[in-house]
Amino acid sequence: MFFGHSGLHIDGDALTWPSVIASLMLVVLSVVTKIGAVSLFPPAAGLNGRQRLSIGALLQCKGLMEIVAATILHEQGMISEFAFASLMVLAVISTVLTGPLFRLAAPKVSGSTAA
Repeated sequence: MFFGHSGLHIDGDALTWPSVIASLMLVVLSVVTKIGAVSLFPPAAGLNGRQRLSIGALLQCKGLMEIVAATILHEQGMISEFAFASLMVLAVISTVLTGPLFRLAAPKVSGSTAA
């Protein structure tokens, strides 16, 4: 319900191609930064490359916090309509990317059976 309520605050005029392009650039920067950080500074010793990529992929799922922060900043007049629209698009795209990126990067488990 909160997501829908926040989404309704987006001014349709602010959701232009420049804001969508800005959002996509932020998504690329976000993905590269998170995966790069986990690869360079693993959270635990002994993690292999796929495990590091998996953790980096899971760090993409941050949409709720970003939407909350963007909504508060927008309501306080601290960010523009353009920035608010860009951040909302970024939050949705990065959250949607989490599952596919994780499945792509997750270590393959063999021989496991569901009980």
